Amino acid sequence: VAACARQGSNPAPMEESGDALAKKRRLAISPRPVCFSCRLVAAPMVGASDLAFRLLCRRHGADTCYTEMLFSERLLSDEAYRRRKLQTCVDDRPLIVQLQGNDPATVAAAAALVERTCPCDAIDLNLGC
Repeated sequence: VAACARQGSNPAPMEESGDALAKKRRLAISPRPVCFSCRLVAAPMVGASDLAFRLLCRRHGADTCYTEMLFSERLLSDEAYRRRKLQTCVDDRPLIVQLQGNDPATVAAAAALVERTCPCDAIDLNLGC
């Protein structure tokens, strides 16, 4: 699981260079090796990739599944949403949780929460939506 947090709230101005720029843009990353097969992967689908669907995909050959794309802000603020969307079981492994957000601090906080509360194998950051 990799949880990333951008240091500082704004990117450095373009005229900065060297150590000052590197320090402002540094990411705190703590990756761990991926220790599972990714041969057949069930991709995240909003509104569809719940536990029942993932188990059905696994029954038909998927060896790795994603949760649906989860909204970082809502994951942090809505306990019912968090319980419903992070529902899993022992047969639902390996599992990748996909987070979406546009604020680095919020996404990092959501990733840390997932890491503490969900038995997942990886966290994927969707930065394109």
